[in-house]
Amino acid sequence: MIAQLRRVSQRAAVYALARQEALTEVLGRRLGKDYQWEADLPERRITFSSPRGEVRAQAQVLASVAVTPPSLVWGFAAPFAPYVGPDPAAARIRQLGAAHGIEVLQQEEAGYEVEEGQDPVEAAEALSHDVGMLATVVFGSGAMYYSGAVGSGGSRQVFLLQGLSLPVPEPTLSRLFPSLTRYTLAADDIDWSLDGLVDLMPGWSLSRHVSGATTTYRLADAVGHVYTLFVTRDAQGRVTDVLMT
Repeated sequence: MIAQLRRVSQRAAVYALARQEALTEVLGRRLGKDYQWEADLPERRITFSSPRGEVRAQAQVLASVAVTPPSLVWGFAAPFAPYVGPDPAAARIRQLGAAHGIEVLQQEEAGYEVEEGQDPVEAAEALSHDVGMLATVVFGSGAMYYSGAVGSGGSRQVFLLQGLSLPVPEPTLSRLFPSLTRYTLAADDIDWSLDGLVDLMPGWSLSRHVSGATTTYRLADAVGHVYTLFVTRDAQGRVTDVLMT
């Protein structure tokens, strides 16, 4: 994990998780579970394929995450320059870092921490999804990303996807409802991530009311649909229960 990166990326955690699961579902429905991917960096193209067919998209590399040594190289870094061409999408990440004084988003390369007892391959994959969530913060609603394994060692590359040849449904409140409790539990800071969700969804609103150990969140969309989320925390602020109606 890279703490500075994760904090920013968590702003888009709920939206990005929903979008990522929708992409996985669309690819699985079209290609089956065992599809392959191949990226052409100079052409900014990625192809997902299986015996059942192909799905294509425009793609730009955002970052590469290595297992050994544990390191992240941004797509604007010098090693990628011969392959990504001028004005790579990843340059927008560096611009965000410069605008807000976030050092790790401006460095070409950064090491990351593997927690004690954590599988290094799982740590690399988790960091790759932090990068993908960051892409949603940078590029806004509609952004999609893909994190793909490279080789057999567990390293990952993360791509910004545009123009997918199959439609991926946008998040709606009704689509979020079955999974929002799970997304909320996955967030480091529920308030931060729910506020980020509303920022990404025009016309949506969020209100909250605290009563004792329980915070009630009222989430409404642009057409008046409303869901209520009840989050209970213990004395240390840890979430102990989440209920949605």
